[in-house]
Amino acid sequence: MLYLAAARIHLHSFYFFDSSESDSRKAGIMKAYDSAINMVCVLTSTDHSKETLLYLPYYHFRCLLTAACILVKVLKSSYSQEVEDFDKGRRVFNESILAIQRSSITNNDTAAKAVKMLSCVWHSNAISNQCPPQLAVQSRFGAW
Repeated sequence: MLYLAAARIHLHSFYFFDSSESDSRKAGIMKAYDSAINMVCVLTSTDHSKETLLYLPYYHFRCLLTAACILVKVLKSSYSQEVEDFDKGRRVFNESILAIQRSSITNNDTAAKAVKMLSCVWHSNAISNQCPPQLAVQSRFGAW
């Protein structure tokens, strides 16, 4: 189930590379949002003990980070009005931050830096809720 959720995240995240304002892009980004919620829920439901995420493979860590980025992109955009339950999205985003934080081994590793970055982006007022989610840099690494 975890690999299926990771594949969905990977495939649906490509909708962010489409720069048009079409309905198919919007539907695809909302599918990516649903896939991100599913990925976080699958990962956090398997973490019965607090130490499970310490041994999270890097591939799943990247998928969890991608899911968190998709959540913040959609919830901090004009598409947030299309989200059925904004509070659930915010709660799942917080769960993803906690899961990334639990996968951190030291204070300054990739997971700890990702938690700081996601927290800063969430609390930033520079992101406008008036425009649709888009990538500032459209490269392979721009979706992160």
